[in-house]
Amino acid sequence: MTYYFTLKGKVPSKKNNYRPRKNGSGKGMYRDPTLKAEIDALAYQVPPHLKNLKLVHPDVTYRFDVPAKSLGSDKNNKEASVTDILVKSAVFKDDCIRWFNGRITI
Repeated sequence: MTYYFTLKGKVPSKKNNYRPRKNGSGKGMYRDPTLKAEIDALAYQVPPHLKNLKLVHPDVTYRFDVPAKSLGSDKNNKEASVTDILVKSAVFKDDCIRWFNGRITI
């Protein structure tokens, strides 16, 4: 079975959105609050018929259309963010090697 769908909008890099805490201790890191809003906006677009499929070892093809000014952005970070969204929506069972070891094309 093959599924096609499009998520429109900025794909944030979770790895690059950690910020140092500015509280009294100054210790630790936190995720930028806008990150959750960007991820939620993409997750909302996952088609309902794909949610809870819990696919195991899917072959996945990601295609990112980015503006010319963003051509230097890290595609692996974008892939990781989209994969996390699809795991959260239960399109994929998990993203560990045990359950997500199909072919990935970016």
